[in-house]
Amino acid sequence: MHRKLACLLVLLLTATALSAPRPLKMTLLVPANRSHLREYLGPDTAVIFVQLASLTDEETADLLEWVQKGGSLWFSDCRLAPRFGMEPAPLDVRVLSATTLERQPYGGQRHVALLTAVVYAATQHPLVDGLQFERGFLLGADESHVSTVKAGGDVVGLMRLTSDPHDPHADQMAAALRMVGHGSIVFRPVVTDGTFEYNLKQWVARQYADPSPTPDH
Repeated sequence: MHRKLACLLVLLLTATALSAPRPLKMTLLVPANRSHLREYLGPDTAVIFVQLASLTDEETADLLEWVQKGGSLWFSDCRLAPRFGMEPAPLDVRVLSATTLERQPYGGQRHVALLTAVVYAATQHPLVDGLQFERGFLLGADESHVSTVKAGGDVVGLMRLTSDPHDPHADQMAAALRMVGHGSIVFRPVVTDGTFEYNLKQWVARQYADPSPTPDH
């Protein structure tokens, strides 16, 4: 099972989307290659998945400029959310049920403890099309909280950790979207069981093929 989930992420980051006119180039930004960030910020890179614990002001500005031009930036650590116009809202793991800790690749490390939990579609959007719920592997914000962000304003909540929209924690999102210029910022689990990954890859491929702002996202 561990190998299968690791392979899902590898396939996601090396896939070529048939609907895009060029190969859909995706890059993991980890401590080992962060010094080469500017080399990845060209028009040929469709996705940068930031897997760092922090960013400098200069790195943030460079990434946001690249997003404005049509790139899609992904991240899983809610502590980075203010850098990208989102509000961190770490969720106490004690309010969750049926969770486990499993070790998966993240940030250039082979074994990082991630919380597995059921994530539920929070809205109607192409990114959660056909998804009612699936398993997500979530990064911890600290020893007792899991990384989630607040929905609201220009931040569209995509997946949450409760099936009840009236739950007091229903606005704390395991996945969320913010459109910026011609591009997008996606807060997301490190990996999921499949439907969200497929939808995200296809959605970004269409965005990459036609990078024009869309008011309805």
